[in-house]
Amino acid sequence: MRRLLLSTALLLLSACGPSLRLTPGELPPVQPPPADLKQEAEQYVAQHIDEESYREIRSGAEYRRVRQMVDKLSVAAGYPSNTFPVHLLDAGEEVNAAAFNGASIVVYRELLVRVSSDDELATVLGHEVGHIVAAHFKDHEEEKSRAAAVSVGSSLLGVVASVATAAAGYGGAADLAGGVTETATGTIGYGAFVGSFSRTQEYEADHLGLLIMAKAGYDPRAAVQFWERSAEVFGAESSSVGAFFSTHPASRDRQQAIAEAMPHAIRFYEATRGVASKTK
Repeated sequence: MRRLLLSTALLLLSACGPSLRLTPGELPPVQPPPADLKQEAEQYVAQHIDEESYREIRSGAEYRRVRQMVDKLSVAAGYPSNTFPVHLLDAGEEVNAAAFNGASIVVYRELLVRVSSDDELATVLGHEVGHIVAAHFKDHEEEKSRAAAVSVGSSLLGVVASVATAAAGYGGAADLAGGVTETATGTIGYGAFVGSFSRTQEYEADHLGLLIMAKAGYDPRAAVQFWERSAEVFGAESSSVGAFFSTHPASRDRQQAIAEAMPHAIRFYEATRGVASKTK
């Protein structure tokens, strides 16, 4: 299992699993993950860190940056502070971030190098928290049978890809258009697969992620610039990125719909900034 991306183990896909009924522009009520789920997630993450010989960063400025951001996003989503364990991994030039089982957050250090601001980093991490809020990991037993790889193409670029139609609502044809795509990645040891959440679940996570980051005080407009430079950030030559582009709408469509989805997030952002200015 040499050089297999940790994301192979981190995301248990729930492409056919249940989702909450969500209202565009609103955050649903949440519940912290149960203790047994969190314990299992931590054990599984630790196992794969050991197998891949990644170095875990447990202190210092970079760790504090990620830890504090995850806490801000979690609180904005409605969770208590320190709900989710955070693992910052030195995995060389590999770039990724993932929420495992709705209970743990894993970030590769290289992501911190590639993003241009805290707002862009919050775009990625807000998307992961959005999956948790939307209960995409709820059907745990089904997810265990669907364990699969989600590399940068579906996990990170998914942050902005399906925001394109988030404002249009959820359900209907989007479910049929979603599903799971699997493509061999030539850069991984014996060939893992690139998977994805259903289109509807990605729309939900992107929409919620924008609201969450905005409510936490991060500028949701960063998602636009993040998308514009995403190929540069994550490497357009990657086969996993190619698979991503083959299963999502054209960039022009995405950018147009990002603009349509943005007012909801801007409303949260301006409200948060207004409260912050009054407390100074």
